[in-house]
Amino acid sequence: MVRSFTDLTEEGLRIVNEAETRGAILRVIGGAAIWLHTQKERDLFDILQRPAGDLDFVGYKKNSDIVKKTMTELGFQPNQQLNAFHGQKRQLWYTADGQIDIVFNILEMCHVINFEKRLELDKPTVPVSDLFLSKIQIVNLNDKDVKDILILLREHGISDAEGDSINSTYIARLLANDWGFYYTTTVNLQKVRDLLPNYKLSPDDVGDLNVKIDLLRKRIDEEPKSFGWKMREKVGPKKRWYNVVEEVIR
Repeated sequence: MVRSFTDLTEEGLRIVNEAETRGAILRVIGGAAIWLHTQKERDLFDILQRPAGDLDFVGYKKNSDIVKKTMTELGFQPNQQLNAFHGQKRQLWYTADGQIDIVFNILEMCHVINFEKRLELDKPTVPVSDLFLSKIQIVNLNDKDVKDILILLREHGISDAEGDSINSTYIARLLANDWGFYYTTTVNLQKVRDLLPNYKLSPDDVGDLNVKIDLLRKRIDEEPKSFGWKMREKVGPKKRWYNVVEEVIR
């Protein structure tokens, strides 16, 4: 049976609340989090045919044992090997029709996103800015990733503060210290723009998305860059600028 976003997010909220009653902070990330943060433009999930998938969470390493106890008491089945050897960094749990992936402190994919002091800024998901970063950091964007970026940009404004918007100041300052992350982000913003004609979007959608891509790119480029960023820029993409992601065999 294919799960709906409604079913997925209900389960996600239950897990967040159960963890909280035990003293642990967990926040939803991924497609379910984007769904929870989308109110005005939720029809885009159907227009773009973005299906629901599995649940993903971010928590703090200091709460990893509480999270493990919570998930066990809720009846989820563990990936015994991963959870035993890497349970303070990542945990994998199985449901009747899917899986739940939980990472702690950082999301380490093509680039590293650090959630220290970020999880308290929103509930039940990570902040919108971090949702955006978690998608735009993927070097080889697939169709689902592009759809998620389009939904995030269409739903949210571009601002210089946290809240129900994409904080361009936070993103620009982060990228100003990491040329590799900057390069991936700017390449992907252009890639998303180039792919707009491939999707059944209205002229208003396309216009809004182009404006927001321009605003983000302008703010990112205007931010003063660190010395390390400038030195790495001299090398450019001739040297690999991202981490190679190896998925756990599931």
